[in-house]
Amino acid sequence: MKKWLTRLFAVSLIAAALVYWHRVSVINGQLESLAAELTEYGQLSWESLIFDPRGRALVGNLSFRPHREPAAIRVESMILRSTDLQRFTPLLADPDAPGATRSWSIDLIGLRLPIGQQVSDWPLEKLGLLLPFRSRACPGLERPTLGDLIQLGYGQLEMDIILAGLFIDDHLQIDVNAEIKELSNARQRWELAWSEPKTQMDDLKVLLAEGSLRELDYQIQDRGLLQRLDAACASGAEAAVDGLDNTQLRAWMRAWSDLGLEPNGIAQAAFRYHLEAPSSPVLISARPDQALPMSDLRSSTDADLLQALNLGFAIADGPRVSLNLKKVPTTRAAAVPVPVAEETTGILRSENDEESIIAVGRPPGWEQIPLDAISDHIGYRVRIELIDGTRIAGRIAGIDGEQMALLSQSRMGEFVRPLPILDIAAIEVRP
Repeated sequence: MKKWLTRLFAVSLIAAALVYWHRVSVINGQLESLAAELTEYGQLSWESLIFDPRGRALVGNLSFRPHREPAAIRVESMILRSTDLQRFTPLLADPDAPGATRSWSIDLIGLRLPIGQQVSDWPLEKLGLLLPFRSRACPGLERPTLGDLIQLGYGQLEMDIILAGLFIDDHLQIDVNAEIKELSNARQRWELAWSEPKTQMDDLKVLLAEGSLRELDYQIQDRGLLQRLDAACASGAEAAVDGLDNTQLRAWMRAWSDLGLEPNGIAQAAFRYHLEAPSSPVLISARPDQALPMSDLRSSTDADLLQALNLGFAIADGPRVSLNLKKVPTTRAAAVPVPVAEETTGILRSENDEESIIAVGRPPGWEQIPLDAISDHIGYRVRIELIDGTRIAGRIAGIDGEQMALLSQSRMGEFVRPLPILDIAAIEVRP
């Protein structure tokens, strides 16, 4: 009897070991597939993969080194609450479907993100790390990006991120919780709806592209960013005369009026309170009457879209208050007229039995063109004014569908950024 029990125990251990190593090999294989898909952008590697007694997969020392970047993005530990990476992305509308996963989570512990050229142009406002229009009074930092954090003393960002998803009937709830050292804590909850069942791995991309927004909540609590940002803002001449808070409030109101909107009095009072107590958490929410297509949110921000979002806010964990936006005449400045180009003179000379032409005089002037003519000016220098008033410059690198590839300069060198053509209010080119 004892021998039989001993053999049974040994067989059980062997079976458990085989199951364990099968699960490890499955995750390893899927990580290798992911690394192969990312080779166009950089190199993905990891040192270890184990399963804990709770069934979670723990990937140790994950690293991704983007091409043409001196430093790698590193994660001390990635925790997956599933034994199959493919189950983090299928969007199965039928809860009884074989293998359906109703919830998932990914924890990135000890993430270190160097601020390189690949991420330097990411806007802090769109990342949910800064309130909309919060820094409009800061000279040179009116619309700060990750790259601008360098001049505020950040070399890299250290953070813990928890990403979780939950399937509820016909929509997906996504929660993102990011704690960024000495910068801010940010929590976001998105509820996205779809009209057709999603069953393939790539359907998450389809949902983000073709799905609709039902609800959105995101909360920001400062952990040091606003202190550094306000110190930079205080150097402005207007702030020195009228006080930083008053200058920031006027700039915030002007940003709204440029869009043809005016926040109600309680929203203005709440923003002033935020300026006086920047460490208090601020919650922004959207409750549209009807689900809004994600494609609308990626297009240009205008007064109709902002009103359709039915925005609300809460300060210091207080009750939600509606952000009533009244339409007013826009204060956005008219586009600067294009100057008339002066003619140039060509001189023909001979040098070493070869002819060449030297152009003497002013270079060709800027020419305003319609959006449908952008593809005819590949390689041209360009000046662009976006619908939200942002002005950027660079060179047209190409056209891909509804996006223009813009070659720009940053502190880290040259990089190409995609720019939605629908976001462009005016565009000028010259050779």
